[in-house]
Amino acid sequence: MVSPQGLVQPVLVNGIEHVLVASCLGELTGGGLCMGGIGGMQVVDRLSSTGLFVKDGLVARALWTPSQMAEMAELLIYDHKGVLGYQRLDATADVHDVLLLDDGGCVVVSTGTNELIWYSEGGQVVKRWRAEGEGDSWHLNSLLQHAGELYACAFGKFQKHREWAQAKDSGSGCVIKISTGEVVLTGLMCPHNPRLSGDSWILCNSARGELVEVDAASQVITRSQSLGGWTRGLAFADEHVFVGVSANRQYRDPGVSASIAVLDRQSWQVTGRIELPFEEVYDLVLLPPEQVLGLQRGFATSPSRTAEQERYALFRQAGVEPTRLWPSGDPLASESCRIQVTAQVPEVMTIGTRVQIPCEVRNAGNAILATMPPCPVHISYKWLDPATGKRLADTEGLRTRLSRSLLPGEALTCQLVVQAPALEGEWIVAVTLVQEQVAWFDDLDPGSSFRKKVSVCSIARAWISDLPAVQRAGCPLACGRGN
Repeated sequence: MVSPQGLVQPVLVNGIEHVLVASCLGELTGGGLCMGGIGGMQVVDRLSSTGLFVKDGLVARALWTPSQMAEMAELLIYDHKGVLGYQRLDATADVHDVLLLDDGGCVVVSTGTNELIWYSEGGQVVKRWRAEGEGDSWHLNSLLQHAGELYACAFGKFQKHREWAQAKDSGSGCVIKISTGEVVLTGLMCPHNPRLSGDSWILCNSARGELVEVDAASQVITRSQSLGGWTRGLAFADEHVFVGVSANRQYRDPGVSASIAVLDRQSWQVTGRIELPFEEVYDLVLLPPEQVLGLQRGFATSPSRTAEQERYALFRQAGVEPTRLWPSGDPLASESCRIQVTAQVPEVMTIGTRVQIPCEVRNAGNAILATMPPCPVHISYKWLDPATGKRLADTEGLRTRLSRSLLPGEALTCQLVVQAPALEGEWIVAVTLVQEQVAWFDDLDPGSSFRKKVSVCSIARAWISDLPAVQRAGCPLACGRGN
């Protein structure tokens, strides 16, 4: 998990360490949440997102959907434990931003329908504010609540759906006071993330790839910083300003992704860049560590449910339907007793001696294999007569425990202890698994074993077998020659 202590350079807000959170999207890369700081960001999840809003220990997150599915808007609410609430916003199309209200409800920007929609805490539509024009004609986006007033950005007051796309450089972008419909700021190019600071507006002038400060009275740009790309997403710390910079949608150069420009808060000089693994960044917020934990947990609020779902995912990855979800020592069904096994068995062994041989076992069945009572599963072996295929008398194989529970499709390696029989000759060793008091795996499926012929000799014969072939050729004690 991300923690301020793990950051190369902590982000301070009012002297307290915070974590930078980026909401990202992308038609090619997908999107999700990233968290970190000036030292770098890491992916927390891969749910494409747009607007973020922080209020009273809660974080609201608008999930993004492609334009062809824009009517399927969704909203997540997090507290410090994880997802607290989910709302499906049926009346909203192409949701861009969200703002939580004091009464537990929210207002969202329904960019696809050219309106703002107020929802109750229970998800019912309370009221609407609709701009003129058809479809996405104004391209409403970022919200701001300041001194009791609600503001929103727009790309311009157009009448036709996406007419703004042909007029990005016209200076038609504006900020609107929703209570009166008054345009309080204009002359912008695709504005996002408006902030009021004293007598000035600070916001992203996205189509020009810059951050600007505008005098509220004269509407003159008093300061700007060009950052390249599409500027969107803005967060302020004690010493820094963070600005999201997205890749160009029109060109989609392979490997080009979004970043976060780090500016000195006083001078606005760029002091660094933080790379992101997605094409676009939509919003930025700074959170204290306790709220970060909630975002990281997400829907994993119940440890038992989370563990169960993760276990199901492992079975699905192996392509099997589990007969049991958790390991146990209960008797296995025959179809569960299937393995693939290999072992580095020596060609010659001395009577009665024990050797350790490397062994790999892969679970090819549909249940978890575990060395657990009452019927533990062990790795073992049999000594067989190659002429009859029957087991040699008095040759019960030694047992080796599985070092861990083995899920379907998983493999483990171990050192298997094998003891040679007390009878000279050429015998077959069959390495397999056995569930005590139930069955040997190779009895149920002969393919569930590794078999190799081994020459078992007396000490003298084994010593001679180590001689070079030219010295061994005429020796009657050589293993496999003479009696």
